[in-house]
Amino acid sequence: MAPVPVPAVQEGQDARLLAAQALGSTAAANDRLTRSRRWYEQLRHCYAAPADPACEKEARP
Repeated sequence: MAPVPVPAVQEGQDARLLAAQALGSTAAANDRLTRSRRWYEQLRHCYAAPADPACEKEARP
Protein backbone atom coordinates (compact mmCIF):
# COMPACT_ATOMS: atom_id res chain seq x y z
CA MET A 1 0.00 0.00 0.00
CA ALA A 2 2.26 2.72 -1.29
CA PRO A 3 1.42 5.92 -3.18
CA VAL A 4 1.26 5.75 -6.95
CA PRO A 5 3.96 7.80 -8.68
CA VAL A 6 3.07 10.33 -11.36
CA PRO A 7 4.06 9.02 -14.82
CA ALA A 8 7.19 10.55 -16.30
CA VAL A 9 6.95 12.92 -19.26
CA GLN A 10 8.68 11.61 -22.34
CA GLU A 11 10.22 13.69 -25.07
CA GLY A 12 7.65 15.02 -27.50
CA GLN A 13 4.72 14.86 -25.08
CA ASP A 14 2.87 17.96 -23.91
CA ALA A 15 3.60 18.02 -20.19
CA ARG A 16 0.49 20.10 -19.47
CA LEU A 17 -1.80 17.59 -21.16
CA LEU A 18 -0.17 14.64 -19.42
CA ALA A 19 -0.37 16.40 -16.05
CA ALA A 20 -4.06 17.19 -16.53
CA GLN A 21 -4.85 13.58 -17.43
CA ALA A 22 -2.80 12.02 -14.62
CA LEU A 23 -3.52 14.46 -11.82
CA GLY A 24 -7.05 13.35 -10.99
CA SER A 25 -6.49 9.62 -11.28
CA THR A 26 -3.21 9.71 -9.36
CA ALA A 27 -4.71 11.80 -6.56
CA ALA A 28 -7.69 9.43 -6.28
CA ALA A 29 -5.45 6.35 -6.23
CA ASN A 30 -3.17 7.85 -3.60
CA ASP A 31 -6.17 8.80 -1.45
CA ARG A 32 -7.55 5.24 -1.61
CA LEU A 33 -4.16 3.78 -0.76
CA THR A 34 -3.63 6.18 2.15
CA ARG A 35 -7.07 5.39 3.59
CA SER A 36 -6.49 1.64 3.09
CA ARG A 37 -3.18 1.82 4.90
CA ARG A 38 -4.76 3.77 7.79
CA TRP A 39 -7.59 1.20 8.03
CA TYR A 40 -5.15 -1.72 8.02
CA GLU A 41 -3.00 -0.14 10.73
CA GLN A 42 -6.13 0.38 12.87
CA LEU A 43 -7.14 -3.24 12.27
CA ARG A 44 -3.71 -4.48 13.37
CA HIS A 45 -3.88 -2.25 16.44
CA CYS A 46 -7.29 -3.64 17.42
CA TYR A 47 -6.16 -7.24 17.08
CA ALA A 48 -3.16 -6.47 19.27
CA ALA A 49 -5.14 -4.50 21.89
CA PRO A 50 -8.82 -5.54 21.72
CA ALA A 51 -9.58 -3.87 25.06
CA ASP A 52 -8.99 -0.41 23.53
CA PRO A 53 -12.33 1.51 23.50
CA ALA A 54 -11.56 2.81 20.00
CA CYS A 55 -11.71 -0.80 18.76
CA GLU A 56 -15.29 -1.35 19.86
CA LYS A 57 -16.71 0.43 16.86
CA GLU A 58 -16.19 -0.92 13.36
CA ALA A 59 -13.12 0.49 11.64
CA ARG A 60 -13.77 1.70 8.09
CA PRO A 61 -11.32 2.98 5.50
